[in-house]
Amino acid sequence: MEEKRTFKQLIKNMGQEELRICAKEETEGYVISELSQRESAENAGITTKAFRDLMDYAIEEGVVSLLVAKAVCQKAKNMQKGKCEEAGHSSDKHHKELVKRRNEKQVSRFSDDNIKEIATKLAEDFNTSIPDIMQMYRIESVDVIKLLLQKSIIESIVSDKISELIRERSIKGSKNPKRAEVYFQIIFEERKKKQEKKDS
Repeated sequence: MEEKRTFKQLIKNMGQEELRICAKEETEGYVISELSQRESAENAGITTKAFRDLMDYAIEEGVVSLLVAKAVCQKAKNMQKGKCEEAGHSSDKHHKELVKRRNEKQVSRFSDDNIKEIATKLAEDFNTSIPDIMQMYRIESVDVIKLLLQKSIIESIVSDKISELIRERSIKGSKNPKRAEVYFQIIFEERKKKQEKKDS
């Protein structure tokens, strides 16, 4: 009987592109099949842990779409229903953590110049909407936009004037202006601390 491969072995034996293709195919295949992770791993000739790690990699590295990432989480929760409610909750928490890291990695791929451009467009051009920016810069979620704007302010990538315009436009368009006001208060405090640290 052939020994099942681990995720470490997959990384070692495959090139990056091959690993990405494999992760995409296995993750998308899992979502549309009725197989469990254990059965899918069996078919792929890898351990169940390796299969989970492969799907985590696909989600975190943006190899699969956000829609597929959400479907993986939903299927995992559905599979665990009846087994243990706690397991469904932990699967949800794990998925949120993966998406958070995915968003942070996407933000890190933008240069300061790109971030400044995006933030300035959103602050000054009222004809440019968030969906417009998402399409223009191939950004997959509003959460990534929020992180980019947050970074532009905290890291002083944009001027005080642009920062203030972002704050005003965001609060004006928010469903919960009070909450948005508190959020920006924290962001501007962070900006001030960083500037003071730089000046000292």
